[in-house]
Amino acid sequence: MSMLVRIVQLELDPIMVVWVPLAALASNGVELVVVPAPEPTLEPQALGLFRLLQERLVELVDFDTLPVCMGPQVLLSAPLPVPCLLGEAGAWLARLLLTGPSRG
Repeated sequence: MSMLVRIVQLELDPIMVVWVPLAALASNGVELVVVPAPEPTLEPQALGLFRLLQERLVELVDFDTLPVCMGPQVLLSAPLPVPCLLGEAGAWLARLLLTGPSRG
């Protein structure tokens, strides 16, 4: 079975569907890759919330559920299969996580 990843994302604007990734959560146990704060692209209030929520990521216990303390503005993406070639996996994850705020 291939490894799956879910993106933990902060929804900045539910009407415009703008979100920014907080972390990637891997299905092999609960491994977490935290994203650096996108300081130039977020307003100060959103940046503070981003950092606070990242601190709460330590409370994750499984692949399918977020802790209630994360609030309704933090969502999990659908499970995404990781490319089978390990060399491609790192670049794929970086593209997925480091693109800045996204519009769905």
